[in-house]
Amino acid sequence: MTKKKRITLWVVGALALAGVGFAVFAFVAAPFSPDTAEGNAKACDLGNAHACFKLAVRYADGAGVAKDRDKAAALCLRACDGGDADGCADLAALYVRGNYFPKDLGQAAILYQKACRGRSVAACVRLGVMYKDGNGLEKNEAKAMALFKAACEGTPLNAEACGYLGDMSQSGAGAPKDAARAAQLHKAACDHGEARACTQLALGLYDPTGVGADQLETAALFEKACAGGDAGGCSRLALCTSTATASPRI
Repeated sequence: MTKKKRITLWVVGALALAGVGFAVFAFVAAPFSPDTAEGNAKACDLGNAHACFKLAVRYADGAGVAKDRDKAAALCLRACDGGDADGCADLAALYVRGNYFPKDLGQAAILYQKACRGRSVAACVRLGVMYKDGNGLEKNEAKAMALFKAACEGTPLNAEACGYLGDMSQSGAGAPKDAARAAQLHKAACDHGEARACTQLALGLYDPTGVGADQLETAALFEKACAGGDAGGCSRLALCTSTATASPRI
C-alpha cells in the first residue's frame, strides 16, 4: 500500500469515528507551471487551487515576492474556495488568531472540518484540539481522541497528536487513566520532535528530592524539551539542575 493510500485510509477512519463525515475535494486541473512565484501565480489564475495556496505562503514569507500578508490571506481564501485543504487549514488559523478577519472560532472549526475532510492531517489534529477544549465546538473528548488516535497511528506519525493523546491518557479525559500508556505516547511524541511531550514524559520520572534513580534521564528530557522551545521544560530544567547541585542540608 502506498503512503498516499495509507494517509487517505486513516483520515477516512478518523472522520467516521469522530462523526465529522467525509467528502472528496474536487481539484481543478491546470497546465503545468514551474514552482516559482510567477509559475504559482499563472497556475492559480488558471484554476489550480493548490498553486494559490503556494503563492499565499510565498507572500506570507516574502519568498520570491515582497511580503504581503493581506495578499496571503486573500490567496488562502481563494485556495480554500477552490478546494485546497492546506488553504482551508491556514485560513482557519487566521480566524483562530483574529488576523485579517475578526476572531471567529466557529468559522475556524468549519474550515478545519473542511480541511480535515480534504485529508489535511494537521487540520484533523487542530480539530481534535477544538473538540478536546470545547473551543468553537461542543466539547467532545471521544471525538478528540478518535482524531488524535488516527493521526498518532498514521504514517507518518503525527507527534503533536501523540502528545495530546498522552495527555488524555494521563489525566483520564475521555478514557480511564493509564500512566503507562501516557508515558508510551509521550515518549513516541518526544522521539519525533514534540518538545512539550518531552516535558510531560520527564514529569512522570521527576523526583524533587534529587535522589531518584531517573534523575539523569529526567534532566536530559527537560533539556531536550527546552532545546525544542518548550518553556515548561526550561523552567523544570533549571529547577532540576539547582536541586542536583544544591548543598546538602544539615
